[in-house]
Amino acid sequence: VERYESYKESYPGGVCISGFRAWDEAKFIKELGGTLVYTDAAPSVRYKRMVSRARDDEKLISFEEFIERESEENGGINSQFSILGIKERADIVLDTEMDLQDFLNEATKALGL
Repeated sequence: VERYESYKESYPGGVCISGFRAWDEAKFIKELGGTLVYTDAAPSVRYKRMVSRARDDEKLISFEEFIERESEENGGINSQFSILGIKERADIVLDTEMDLQDFLNEATKALGL
């Protein structure tokens, strides 16, 4: 909370926090008055982007392993995670399967900026 408040003071136009996997994290932001924006793309597109980032051992996992991991993050074996639950409760859902400029235009419009 302290970190969020310090960022909020430093950036009066808004703060973007990304990487939520658990609903409790996202719920906390909503409780503070934040806008929950969910970005999405087809699994094949997400996999390709993950591999191209080449973080740690991500580039070494197969598409099947990627799908299995996503299933766990969507409330499968590890029910503390629910990315789909976050999507269902998001204030704004944006598709990212477009070029960057089109995405920025859509995001700007959706956020009312």
